[in-house]
This record gives sequence, structure tokens and C-alpha cells, in this order.
Amino acid sequence: MTIAQFAVLIASLAAALMSFCFFMVLDLRKRQPEVQVYWTRLAMLIGVFVVSYAVMIFFPSLPPNVMFLVVALVFLLGAVYVLLTIRLIRGILHEYMNDPGER
Repeated sequence: MTIAQFAVLIASLAAALMSFCFFMVLDLRKRQPEVQVYWTRLAMLIGVFVVSYAVMIFFPSLPPNVMFLVVALVFLLGAVYVLLTIRLIRGILHEYMNDPGER
């Protein structure tokens, strides 16, 4: 197995795992309407990641400049994903801490 084939295998596994995460987020979005907007944004970003990982299959045929651009965009979207995740967790904790109801 070449390095390129191994990279495609890894990207395929990542796409499968992210697809599973996508459906988990859709389920969580229904369960927590108070932070639904964040779940929706995360679902959209996960969809972008799934597509990005699928593009990895074509990386060996892409020019190097395009490869660098795709990688840079994935890094940027990864940073946005982390930011949204932190804001989501903060929103959930805020709701939990301020809700004197069920515990």
C-alpha cells in the first residue's frame, strides 16, 4: 500500500466517523431547543468536513496549490468548529446552572 492509498483509507474512515457524528448532532439538536442554533451550525460544519474528507480521494490528481488551499480551508473550518463547540458547551452549562428544575 502506498502512502497515497493509506491517506485515502484514513480519509474514508474519517468521513465515515464524521457521518456518524452528523447524525448524532441532528438527534441532539432536537433534544435541546435552547441551543438549537449552535447544533445546526455544528451540523453544517460536520457536513463540510465530510465533503472535505471525501475530496481527499482526489488529492493525488490535484495540483499542489489546490491541495494547500483545501488543507488551509479545512484547518480554518476546524478552528471555527472548536469555537462553536466551546460556545455550545458554555450555553448548555449556562442553561443547566440557571435551571433550578430537574437534576
